[in-house]
Amino acid sequence: MLGRAAGGALGRWAVVVLVVLVGCLLLSGKANAENPAQGYVHTLSSIEEWGNITRNGGSVLETGRSTKFLVDLRAVGPRGTVYFVNSQAPGNSQRYHYYFAERYLPDFDMDLEEFNAAAYYKNKLFYVGTLQTYSVGQQSYLAIQFYPSDLVAEKQLADALRLLSGAIKMSGFVGMQLAFVATGEQQTVATIGPLLAQMDIVPLTLQDVVGGLTYAALVKGMTIGYLRMNPTAPTRRDIVVLDELPLELSVVAGVVTTRFQDSNSHIALKSAERGTPDAFFKSATNDPRFIALRDKPVKLVVHSDLLKLTAVTEQELKEYYAQQANSSEGPIIHMQYDANQRQMLSYDKMCGPRSDNQQSALYKQAAQCLNTTAAFGSKAANLAFLAHPLALGRVTDESVRPPPPSVVRGYNLTPLGFGVPFAIYVDFLAANPTLTARIKALQVILNNNTLAEALDANPALKAAKIAEIQALFYNGTFPPVHLKRIFQAAKDDLSSVVGRKKKLKLKFRSSASAEDIEGFNGAGLYNSYAAKIDLSGPPPDPATPTNCSLDVTADKMHPASIECAVKGVYASLYNERAIEERRFARIGGGIVMALAAVPGYDSESAIVANAVVVTKIQGAGAAPLAGYTFSVEADNQLVTNPPPGTHAEMTWANTPLPNDTTLTTVRFAKPYPDQPERTSRVLSDTVLFDVLQLVERIDIAHCNVKAGEPNWDCDSLPYVPDRKLSLDLELKFLENGHYLFKQVREFTG
Repeated sequence: MLGRAAGGALGRWAVVVLVVLVGCLLLSGKANAENPAQGYVHTLSSIEEWGNITRNGGSVLETGRSTKFLVDLRAVGPRGTVYFVNSQAPGNSQRYHYYFAERYLPDFDMDLEEFNAAAYYKNKLFYVGTLQTYSVGQQSYLAIQFYPSDLVAEKQLADALRLLSGAIKMSGFVGMQLAFVATGEQQTVATIGPLLAQMDIVPLTLQDVVGGLTYAALVKGMTIGYLRMNPTAPTRRDIVVLDELPLELSVVAGVVTTRFQDSNSHIALKSAERGTPDAFFKSATNDPRFIALRDKPVKLVVHSDLLKLTAVTEQELKEYYAQQANSSEGPIIHMQYDANQRQMLSYDKMCGPRSDNQQSALYKQAAQCLNTTAAFGSKAANLAFLAHPLALGRVTDESVRPPPPSVVRGYNLTPLGFGVPFAIYVDFLAANPTLTARIKALQVILNNNTLAEALDANPALKAAKIAEIQALFYNGTFPPVHLKRIFQAAKDDLSSVVGRKKKLKLKFRSSASAEDIEGFNGAGLYNSYAAKIDLSGPPPDPATPTNCSLDVTADKMHPASIECAVKGVYASLYNERAIEERRFARIGGGIVMALAAVPGYDSESAIVANAVVVTKIQGAGAAPLAGYTFSVEADNQLVTNPPPGTHAEMTWANTPLPNDTTLTTVRFAKPYPDQPERTSRVLSDTVLFDVLQLVERIDIAHCNVKAGEPNWDCDSLPYVPDRKLSLDLELKFLENGHYLFKQVREFTG
């Protein structure tokens, strides 16, 4: 709470510096070399001075250099004393405005609450914010920015910009333009435009910044590999340069994209999870240096404000990967799971009986939901948690007080359905000994770096082994008793969804032992497949195994039966990207698949929007903001893996205090490649605030359940910026106005 309230800074933006490739702006001043103890300066006269007190950013939207400012408006001393914080000096006094004021301002005796009221609201004694460098197109800017929820009025803004611009001698910042970037929609310049023009300050919006961004470091680091331009089949030793964001990307050495990446995209999340460098560089495929090094061994270094690309020798590449192999030789991770649970359970029953609605009993029930991960996997267990009254509940939870959101709204906010446990997969393998033997043989190779490298060197053999295993899944014998149990579970739990329709679209989603776990989220690794079943007919009872097949183009299993849909999900455990991701994470045992079965998301009404919500602000940087990140796309377009030529909206819900939320849209959505970017948000403010309220409830409930009881730390979680653990939620918006939370998982990215 303390760190959040004192933070007062927005995410940073990029100054593009591509060493050897692009020479935009290179800072060369030494960090505080003359006076390490100095915590601030009153004026800035040159780029060199700027380099002495600023720091590089550290996130997708913090890729330039930045520092904080504080203007003291109190009667003591000269009115409007400007302080530019030395961000290179150590301690909280250089990171948080409150601690800076406490240490350096004369006659300062405010507590935190008093300071916040005097800095971020209407009756100001201080102007506080951030100076940030970034580029829009070919122009470099030195930007003045306030906290997104700062209620700075236009008259106050004009005064602040006058004082700050008077303390910055722009003649020493050759080639740069002073700017003001509005970070909150309440920060307007409608009546002060002429004043800004007189001060030579350019007003910009976040959309202006993102639209002109040409470089961003998503994952910083160094790697060596072969530079490949838009490869069709990249390998672990390739540094790939991509003009489009692919729906799937297996393990590679590094990534550079010429399209801006959403921080919630699978590429960004996977790169962060792997620790492999990832950057957006708009002109990479046309840059002469990249072209000259195409298909050659190179060293890529991604810094927050620059990207370095240099040639290396074949010997240097070999030595690098030999060292990588030695350093990665750690113990093989064997996933633990419960193979004794053979009963299909609805999400409501996973939490135990709901006969006792006392708060203490509810917390025990919710904890039981999460504990079913051992038998049903995290995805199914988390759906059970969402359906619990402490989270969203069901419309049938009328006796719970206070009533959960589903009761209040009169519809279920999370899907009905059931889990298919790991034991069913284990029994399937037992019925197919040849398949089991092939899997074991492949895993022996994957668990040995030398053997795995040899297999990598023979792509055709590797592909053949994978194809053989998947074919054995598709054509394997499925124990008939389990098919009947799955059918019966659908009939018991989902008959109400079918209504007068004859057939149910039943979707089987992966809930693997190596998925949605700490340090390995497995996002996008495994496939989901649907079956169309007649619940009024007899259960499946195949006398012989069904020969199933995958339509790769349509990504559908044929026939669309329970048996083939389940086999398809099982087989996706051994697609190449899943194999490589687990190998990279050293997961080499206990790899099994459970299933989360849900009706088609459009069973009730057409889908009009999709969203991903992360319970932290993505890309806010070294002085993070408290709040939530919404990635939203119109219609039923994908958010995490957008089709070429499209991108999702990114909106920050900044929550500095209860009932004090500001929405800031960083980028509007572009749902279709042949249509322009939208000029407004996909969802109304009313809907966003309503969803935010539900997400906060889930967030707090999850924290309390993990803690074992309600506690104050969990209640304050939405207002804490430096969160170690967050949640990642996906939801759909239906044409009839309903929301559907389709999944939640822990997020540590």
